[in-house]
Amino acid sequence: MGSFYVLCILGLVLIIGSSEVAHGQDSADDYVNAHNAARSAVALEGFIIPNIHWNATAAEAAQEYVNQHKDCKVDVSDGKGYIFPFGKNIAVSTKDISGVEAVKLWVDEKPYYFHYGNLCYRECRHYVQVVWSASKTVGCAKVGCDNGGTLVACIYTPPANFASLVLIIGSSEVAHGQDSADDYVNAHNAARSAVALEGFIIPNIHWNATAAEAAQEYVNQHKDCKVDVSDGKGYIFPFGKNIAVSTKDISGVEAVKLWVDEKPYYFHYGNLCYRECRHYVQVVWSASKTVGCAKVGCDNGGTLVACIYTPPANFASESPY
Repeated sequence: MGSFYVLCILGLVLIIGSSEVAHGQDSADDYVNAHNAARSAVALEGFIIPNIHWNATAAEAAQEYVNQHKDCKVDVSDGKGYIFPFGKNIAVSTKDISGVEAVKLWVDEKPYYFHYGNLCYRECRHYVQVVWSASKTVGCAKVGCDNGGTLVACIYTPPANFASLVLIIGSSEVAHGQDSADDYVNAHNAARSAVALEGFIIPNIHWNATAAEAAQEYVNQHKDCKVDVSDGKGYIFPFGKNIAVSTKDISGVEAVKLWVDEKPYYFHYGNLCYRECRHYVQVVWSASKTVGCAKVGCDNGGTLVACIYTPPANFASESPY
């Protein structure tokens, strides 16, 4: 069996290889039903999101676009007005795929979208466009490429507005490697901004190089990935430090996401956790002004990530904001 390439380009272009789904699902109803299945899944989570409907004019524009790119070479900068880069999803394959398969590829980005922080931990803007509540209609088209592959495009009206409503962390080409000071800070501030949008006063957090050095010292001493919560050293532990341990390689941003994912278990008005949520509380602790983080690969192939906060959170007697 021949091999197929897998590559994702930052923007709204998804380039993929093989697929196991049956082909031939390219009718207007097929495209609409695939979109509405994803939108209905969001509605079941308690959000108001209407079904999307077919737009024949948008479908004609999509057909014109794919007909002009039968070489399957798509430049994310070659937009034409409203249809690109916002309001269009594109999938490029090295083999024949159906329109429904293309929509599935976009929807499969859902795990990388964090609604409460309104950000992507990896490329997820194709998915966000599929479920964008304000987009009422869609028109799609596909073409066979000169190299035997397939190009699928869907155009949405009104288009999603990613620039102001979604924070993208990192790039679509990198699953890991999001470990810079800015990466850590941006991931924290996305969660803190989400709290601020709820009406609470919570400032952005800033990088602390000294805390980062302390965090690096800590993780370097625990390359066995065995962390004892009683082995703290003053302010840096157990208060003022978040730790994530993984059995595989994860990025610093992914570690922060693990902590932020505890948000549903924190009840602010009672200031209590229904399950473990103190990592999240530290991320959004209003009085913590700075953070420094570090990561190390463990001897077992896993990863240890630590962030140290100053001033530290005081879970025992205070509310985080």
